[in-house]
Amino acid sequence: DLLVKCHSLDLIRPSYEAILEICSHYKSVCVPCQ
Repeated sequence: DLLVKCHSLDLIRPSYEAILEICSHYKSVCVPCQ
């Protein structure tokens, strides 16, 4: 099962490519934090 993680760009501002790389590495579905 994929693990859903959220990221808050207000706290940390990684590049979009970095976010995708991290999500791909952890095989997670990344979504923006609400």
